[in-house]
Amino acid sequence: QWRDAHILSPHLRDQLLDLLAIRTFVHPCPWPVPGSLTSAFARTLAFIAAWDWQTDPLIVDLNNELTKEDVEGIHTRFQAWRNLDPGMNRVALFAASNIDRESGITWTDRARPAKVVAARFTKLARAASQLVKEQGLELDPETLFVPSFTEYDFLIHLKHKHNSKESSYKNLRIEAKKAGGEDPFEGICNPAERFVEELEELYGDCIVFFYNRSGGAGVVAGLWNPQTTGAREWKVGLGYSTMPVSADGDGNGDTEQRSRVAINKEAVLHDIARLGGDLVRRIDGKASS
Repeated sequence: QWRDAHILSPHLRDQLLDLLAIRTFVHPCPWPVPGSLTSAFARTLAFIAAWDWQTDPLIVDLNNELTKEDVEGIHTRFQAWRNLDPGMNRVALFAASNIDRESGITWTDRARPAKVVAARFTKLARAASQLVKEQGLELDPETLFVPSFTEYDFLIHLKHKHNSKESSYKNLRIEAKKAGGEDPFEGICNPAERFVEELEELYGDCIVFFYNRSGGAGVVAGLWNPQTTGAREWKVGLGYSTMPVSADGDGNGDTEQRSRVAINKEAVLHDIARLGGDLVRRIDGKASS
């Protein structure tokens, strides 16, 4: 729920979060095993906040099966990945257990999460842990689940009626349950989730999308990827709307500089609104950011 509330749903797999939560119980030192879910949640956040995932792998021994050689092997594979992918473009978080001791990237491969998302994951955990320390027993747990949208480049506000499959087909579900039948929409993804998946297929190289799969605030947030949105040489098949730029990137390309282009952010946002159609209520953004 904490992941979803902070619109990290598309990036952090359930299995990775399970490993992080289980670690609190199987490797509780220097504290005893948590005696409550609240305590376990706070400790898990504290670990995420302190975890230097750029230099340390996550190792969880579920059944006390890992030998010293196993642990050394995991560290060796972790270092090999860092040498192979120093920019962490494919693997940011390395999470190994006795179940997948030969891999360590089963739940985090192919930039799930990407480096920028992993950094936000850490930042959010640090903010939450700091709040727990400062307020202690006076803390209202609900405040840990309130998202902040100030750091995103743009926000796509969805219409509430399309924000989940439950809201879209509530009346039909009720009738099916009254008749003792099965849920007629079991397995059907909600329209908003499918919309985000389509956006990732179209613009995943230039935009990182954030979304709460459980509905929540009904917002899809986006960050422009600086590695792909800067000025570059024009070529066929860039996959998104572009505009010519001058040497200083002011968007007023002259004849000599027209071979260099940059993503046309305003046009992309218009395309997203058109693609969303009735799903989208409005888009608030910094198209020039």
